[in-house]
Amino acid sequence: MSDFFRSCYYNFITGVGNLITWFPVVWEDRQYDHSFLLYILQKKLRLMERHYRSDKPMIADAKKVADQIGGQLQILNGILEDEYHDKVFKEHDEKWGELEMTFCEPDSGKCGRLLFIRKNAVTDEDKIQEHNETKELWSLEKQQETQDYYKFFLGLARYMRNWWD
Repeated sequence: MSDFFRSCYYNFITGVGNLITWFPVVWEDRQYDHSFLLYILQKKLRLMERHYRSDKPMIADAKKVADQIGGQLQILNGILEDEYHDKVFKEHDEKWGELEMTFCEPDSGKCGRLLFIRKNAVTDEDKIQEHNETKELWSLEKQQETQDYYKFFLGLARYMRNWWD
């Protein structure tokens, strides 16, 4: 078999395999949320890490590359799990109680209100303190999430041009 036909055969088999591998990700893809882009990156990084951990790579630093990809994948998985709020507010919820939301019906033609209640915030001073702590924790939550995004994308920028075989 000539090299041309061997190459065509290999490309065909690889292409069909890629279609099968990527079909679930493409099927679930949507254009309205950035998380779908992250799921695509997650799939690609998983495939690349598996490749570099296999016996297929020809580069000497395959394990090092696989570890770099695995590190980036771990950060990305944390972003996609999106547990920043739960982690940041864990102690706050224990201290003040779980957040309860109650809708109050409107009084004489006025708009209704949505009340945020924590059972351990009883006095006015407690409620003010709880509210101030909540604002600080929202800021911390956003800061941690942003830090992970920077860590992920700066890590890609730092390493990915070396991820070739």
